[in-house]
This record gives sequence, structure tokens and C-alpha cells, in this order.
Amino acid sequence: MSIEDAVMQIVTRGITSETDALARGHRSRDESVYLGEALFVVADEARGALTLAKRAITAFMESDYDKLHLANLPATLHSIWGGLHMVNDPAAASVLERVAASIQERLLDAREAPPMQVLEALADALTSLEYYIESIGRREERNPDLLKLAQTSLDDVGL
Repeated sequence: MSIEDAVMQIVTRGITSETDALARGHRSRDESVYLGEALFVVADEARGALTLAKRAITAFMESDYDKLHLANLPATLHSIWGGLHMVNDPAAASVLERVAASIQERLLDAREAPPMQVLEALADALTSLEYYIESIGRREERNPDLLKLAQTSLDDVGL
């Protein structure tokens, strides 16, 4: 019954702290229903974008460095950057921003094929971010070591 009450309140008065309390039901007082849903949505979108990024980089390599495979990646990654800020995770957003900038500068803007070490570093950073994002979606404690690993991978090749 509390979900129905919350929906009616949203329809009539918008989202308020009272709406949150109605929808919360048996949840703890500190946990927002809307924040929980936002975390789930951000994690799901981020997983999709990271999977797309890995596939695009693989296609880029397999096509003898055809940049068309990467054309939308910086914008796609930037869209989840905003989501990470929305759920108050500036550290993950920062790493993601570095990855997007590296793809733009070292793959899209470069005149020559990138060194294999750069591609491996990007793959490592994307994989570390992917594991980190998994914890957001499951609402588990986040592992900052995964972000450090991604940063180290980028640092090692000057990204």
C-alpha cells in the first residue's frame, strides 16, 4: 500500500521527503528509495557504456585502426560521467573522464596507430571501472583499489 500512496503523492504534489517516506516502507530511515533506484540505473547504464567501449576498441584494432568504430565513445562515456557525479562518486567520474580523454587524444586525434601498451592500458582501466561499477549496482561497498588500479594503468603509459 505504501508504494501506491507514494505514487499518488508524486502525481499530486511531486517528489518530496514525505513521498520518500511513504515509498520507503520497511527500509532503513537513511536509505532513499529514489537514490537506490538512481544507483541501479547509473550502474546499469555505466555497464552498458563500458561494454560498448571495450567492443569498440576491439573493433578498432581488428579493423586496422578504423577510427569510425570509436567516434561516439567520448560522448557515451561522458554521459555516464554525469551519472557518476549524480550518485556522488567523483572519484569514479574522474577516472572515467581520463579514459574518455585518452580515447579522444590518443586514438581519435592521433595520426598514427597507437602503441599496444596504450590499448592495453585502456582495456585494463575499462575493466577495473567495470568491476568497480558492479559494486554500485549491487549496492555493495565500493572498492577504491579498483579505481587506483585504473589510474595506475593510465599513468603507466602517460594517459
